[in-house]
Amino acid sequence: MSKRESEIKEVQCLISDYKRVLDRQSKNINTDAFPVLAFALNKDKKSYSVTRQRGDFAVTEKIEVPEFYEGKPVTRVSDGAFLFSNAREITFPKTVAHIEIDEEQDAFSLCNNLAVINVHPENAHYSSINGVLFNKDQTVLIRCPANYDCSVYEIPQGVTSIWRIAFSDCKKLTEVTIPESVTEIGIAASIRCNISRVVIPGHVKAIDYFTFYYCSNLTEVTISDGVQRIENFSFNNCRSLTQITIPASVEKIGGKVFLSSENLTAAYGNGISKKPAGWSKDWNLIDHGHRVKAYWNH
Repeated sequence: MSKRESEIKEVQCLISDYKRVLDRQSKNINTDAFPVLAFALNKDKKSYSVTRQRGDFAVTEKIEVPEFYEGKPVTRVSDGAFLFSNAREITFPKTVAHIEIDEEQDAFSLCNNLAVINVHPENAHYSSINGVLFNKDQTVLIRCPANYDCSVYEIPQGVTSIWRIAFSDCKKLTEVTIPESVTEIGIAASIRCNISRVVIPGHVKAIDYFTFYYCSNLTEVTISDGVQRIENFSFNNCRSLTQITIPASVEKIGGKVFLSSENLTAAYGNGISKKPAGWSKDWNLIDHGHRVKAYWNH
């Protein structure tokens, strides 16, 4: 499709949207609940997905996803659905059964002003505690809003999993308390977060890929005995981290774990008499030939 054809198609979509708005107005249907959302019919032809913004998100303080669109339930929210939204609050109805979350992009990507995520109490798949998104039984913390208005956040006891990119871009958070109930921390869970200290409980078996990537204010990390794996790039670009202690339970260390964490000078193997599996020259490479000094059986 040529650039000209693409432009024509885009104009046609805008005209189509405008006609639908006029049609609703002629039928005295209130469109205020979703003035900036766009929808796509799902494959089942019986429900809709929220796909992208239709209007100017910059002037929208609150977004309420409707239960129904054109007489059919809204059941899905696609990745990038609220991309660049300036909304401080997003509310989901009881009909939504799937909100797209992955390590590359999710429904809340670049929603830097978002402070509150609400879910209808009758939703069968999701719930919200003080503005943070969880699954229904609140065992999985799915998403903390980027502009969550709190410096210290305590994850509720009973949560077993922190979902991928759950705390990504949370600029106001300086400390996250992880309870002993947590056994899994997803990929890039705290990417670009402003936390300064964290304790990883021993029931967490792995610090996953990119978990603390670009946490440039991270100064203090406690890895509890019981953690078995530290995966690739997990402390990449942690520029304020100066030392770290690795417990004897660690069996595997991935590549370039501390790449570009330029102020890290020492890694202490607490009770470790030999290098864990996966140790290589890449493991402790920092930048421009500078390397971490590892002390074993410390």
